[in-house]
Amino acid sequence: MGNYRSFGRRARPSARLFLFTLLVGCQANPAEVDLAEGVRPIQIPRISKPEYAAQLLRQMLSGPSGSEPVKLNRTLRDALSQVHTDPGELPRLKVKVDGERLDLPLRKTQVKATIVGYVAEVEVTQSYANPFRYPIEAVYVFPLPENSAVNDMKMVIGKRVIEAQIRKRAEARNIYREAASKGHTAALLEQERPNIFTQSVANIAPETDVDVTIRYVQNLTYDAGEYEFVFPMVVGPRFTGTSQPAGEVPDASRITPALVGGGFRTGHDITLELTVDAGFPITRFAVPTHDVHLTPTRDGTLDLCLSPADHIPNRDFVLTFGVSGAEPQATLLTHRSSRHGYFSLLIQPPELDIDEAVGRREVIFVVDVSGSMSGVPLALCKEAMKEALNGLRPVDTFNVITFESRTGRAFRHPRPANDANTEAALDFVAGLRAGGGTMMELGVQAAFATAVEEGRHRYVFFMTDGYIGNESKIMSLTRTFVTRPDAAGHRARVFALGVGSSINRHLLAGIANAGKGLAVYATNREHPALAVDKIFHTIDHPVLENVQIDWGTLKPTELYPAVPGDLFASRPIVIHGKFDDRAIAGQRGMPAISIRGRIGGREIHLPLEVDLQRGERRDVLSSLWARAKVDWLEQSLIYEGHQPTIVDRITELGLAHRLVTAYTSLVAVDRSKTVAGKSLTIAQPVDSPEGVDPEMAGAEQLTTIVAAQGNRAAKSRLDGPSGSMRYGIRGTGRGGGGTGEGTIGLGNLTTIGHGGGGGTGTGYGRGSGGLGSRGRGARIRSGAAEVKGALDREVVQQVLKRHRREIEVLYHRALAGDPQLSGRVVIKLTIAPSGRVRVATVAQSTIADKRFEACLLKAVRKWQFPKPAGGGVVVVTVPFDFGPQSA
Repeated sequence: MGNYRSFGRRARPSARLFLFTLLVGCQANPAEVDLAEGVRPIQIPRISKPEYAAQLLRQMLSGPSGSEPVKLNRTLRDALSQVHTDPGELPRLKVKVDGERLDLPLRKTQVKATIVGYVAEVEVTQSYANPFRYPIEAVYVFPLPENSAVNDMKMVIGKRVIEAQIRKRAEARNIYREAASKGHTAALLEQERPNIFTQSVANIAPETDVDVTIRYVQNLTYDAGEYEFVFPMVVGPRFTGTSQPAGEVPDASRITPALVGGGFRTGHDITLELTVDAGFPITRFAVPTHDVHLTPTRDGTLDLCLSPADHIPNRDFVLTFGVSGAEPQATLLTHRSSRHGYFSLLIQPPELDIDEAVGRREVIFVVDVSGSMSGVPLALCKEAMKEALNGLRPVDTFNVITFESRTGRAFRHPRPANDANTEAALDFVAGLRAGGGTMMELGVQAAFATAVEEGRHRYVFFMTDGYIGNESKIMSLTRTFVTRPDAAGHRARVFALGVGSSINRHLLAGIANAGKGLAVYATNREHPALAVDKIFHTIDHPVLENVQIDWGTLKPTELYPAVPGDLFASRPIVIHGKFDDRAIAGQRGMPAISIRGRIGGREIHLPLEVDLQRGERRDVLSSLWARAKVDWLEQSLIYEGHQPTIVDRITELGLAHRLVTAYTSLVAVDRSKTVAGKSLTIAQPVDSPEGVDPEMAGAEQLTTIVAAQGNRAAKSRLDGPSGSMRYGIRGTGRGGGGTGEGTIGLGNLTTIGHGGGGGTGTGYGRGSGGLGSRGRGARIRSGAAEVKGALDREVVQQVLKRHRREIEVLYHRALAGDPQLSGRVVIKLTIAPSGRVRVATVAQSTIADKRFEACLLKAVRKWQFPKPAGGGVVVVTVPFDFGPQSA
């Protein structure tokens, strides 16, 4: 396809006219381009109102003055099909201070990425502004790729540039707090998870802008001839089970930022620029998630930027691209430092005739049906399940397991994949509804609860958005369950299909690694069939197992992973290592590497000649090696528990290589000036991930923040476990086990927490602020259901019990707006012969909250009941009593 660029500049504010370029044969959004073909680009307008589209059509058909009219051919019809109305701008969440409504501090994020070979170097700049009359502290929880090596940060205030220092985490916090107390502007970057970070910026002066720039490097993922670059934009709501300090997720409040709901957005915009130099001409690329402006160049590189129309950070950005030329069997990138040499080795899978080695399979599908999967994510899973079930062979056995607050299954035991069983499983999948908590541990246990049938290999497929906080426990369980069948001579592998707009890739990659399998992803803008095809391509072609490498004269000293994993048919092995520079300095020719392994019981020997590459940008390899070693050490913490010696080794690595880890942080302090006045802390909320229903996910939602009352601004925050900073400025926040609300007066802070199961909300006002009151739980009781029709009352009560957590979540959300909300709601359901809820109405209510009633009905209409015996319609009337628990 020929070179082209699309345009998104607004020509006239009144008409809101946009220009963009449409290429015949490819969609403008999502962008997908095959550079092997040449097509003439045409420019057409993108218009904000239907009358402008009609006017444009008349102009195009009449043609310019003195020329022939344009014929309405297929090309023009395809072009006009892309004309659509501008949806306009969502209202922005404001911070209310002494009667003023002001913007949130984080205004924009700028991303600049450069890809060379299979390594990406990325610079992320967050721009903060203070519209208040006094200093503020901004706290922002944001995602980065799970394999990113964050190795630099700087703070820019006007013309002043302050470079960050790497310190132990506790020491960095102390430096930051001391600077904040003295009125110095400071920035602190901390890692909460490998893919979740917290940026704190203290003492942003009134009417002042502060930029914080972060840099990281990462390896790209590779699959079946295509490289993939992902930049995550928002942290999805994590289900943490319990937020109590003694729970599995003691830092729950630090990994779950509040979401903006109610039709609002944060006002935080994002831009992205990307340059790709793959080393070979780029023949094809696709951006399935965003509208982009693309500039293919003559030298085979690619320039890309995000369209201004796609500026809301509510989903992951994904780019895939393929290159021309024969793929090398192995590529070695090297870098020599003053003390050590570092390398990154990529081994491509060989072409082997291995079809005859495909074994008998037991395939277990484990589908997440928790509240966060409501809507698009669960719909994607259903489509993926249709593709997966159709991909089974008659000799396979299979089962479908679901999990939320409890588990369900299509069959009691795995069944043969014949037409009848597949049809029954498809019916089971079609009836799935989302609701409840993400108790993934139950899903893992259910998948491995039965022994593997003799002569079969077990393959487990998890389908989820990954919105949990206890990732380490799930990875550890997965590893334990996979190890047992392996020890008994059965192969057990775990694969993960991540679905949604902002997937927890750290979890998905972790369980795939623990289960010796692979993780693939399907965003909201991609058909899941592609991801399912990748998985079946993998399990239909056995891997090269027990891989061993003879390094010959290279003589590496430290390798990560230390033991290579299995070599899959479409995925390479990537190994990071250190070497003695003298080992290759005087060498003639290319080093030889020998790879051995087994396929279907047969020994395989692959002698490889390494393509030794050198380049100016290879200094990033030391960071990639250190990140790989940190990941390897963290596996010991996940699988064997806390070990002080391992923590010390990770800390030393972070300090030596300037890496942000769980135990090392970057901190920057501007001591050249002092900012006067008391400071107000604002925790930056985030936009809801695309396709995620925040209420069903049990996430906090904000529609307004009241930041201060009176003439003085008191600094406030709600503290969750481990001293984490939350909303203390009227709005919602989490303290302990539930949500909380705080208001600020003249040095007096009070808080009310509404906790699920007796959770607490605590708060304090800086200086003279005092502790808030203990939070209160919620009391929900469903009365005896009145059933008219062919459904047993006990069956109905079981369905009500299964959805109790869903009702609790909705009530907690309502309590955040009205702490005294209580009363009875009687709901009448009409259930169709299929078991689905046909009609749901409020028969009686003593609660004066129509929005809460509407939310209840919205949830209830998605419930699935068993099919009534003999068919027919069933009418169910059930009362719900709601009330806040006494203190």
